[in-house]
Amino acid sequence: MSRATADVAIIGGGLIGAWTAFFLARRGQSVVVFEKGTIGAQSSGTNFGNLRLQGRFPAQYPLSLRSHALWEHFDALIGEGCEFAQTGHLYCAFDGEERAKLEGYADVSESHGLAIERLGPAELRRRWPWLSHAAVAAALPARPAPGPSRWRRVSVKPRLSSRRGRRNS
Repeated sequence: MSRATADVAIIGGGLIGAWTAFFLARRGQSVVVFEKGTIGAQSSGTNFGNLRLQGRFPAQYPLSLRSHALWEHFDALIGEGCEFAQTGHLYCAFDGEERAKLEGYADVSESHGLAIERLGPAELRRRWPWLSHAAVAAALPARPAPGPSRWRRVSVKPRLSSRRGRRNS
């Protein structure tokens, strides 16, 4: 068995482990990542790959917006791209009660700095004519949520680790 020393040992090479290692290394810490298989090949490498801003518990907005800003500058941060694409979610209301909840959600989102576009029935039909006529209102981000390519997101992690001098075990 080999012996290694590091300032920080991280168990798990998914998104959280890999990014934690990345930012600790940027701050001068020596880091070792222990992963049972290939970095990013478990649930981090096979999930939907969505990084949403919408529909969050309000206390999560500051961290979510910070994370979004990092993804917007991913290329500059690590030196290669991840096929970052902004898409967003369309939240629809189908009656007055749902519309009131949607308006409340939009108000809270806007109070945390997320720009929300509010749509009524006419605009919904114009933009998405295939959408059910039962929809009475909708909200979507004017600044859509990011969605990095799942494959690029996980495939750059091992190269990023070696570039930063981290060891993967």
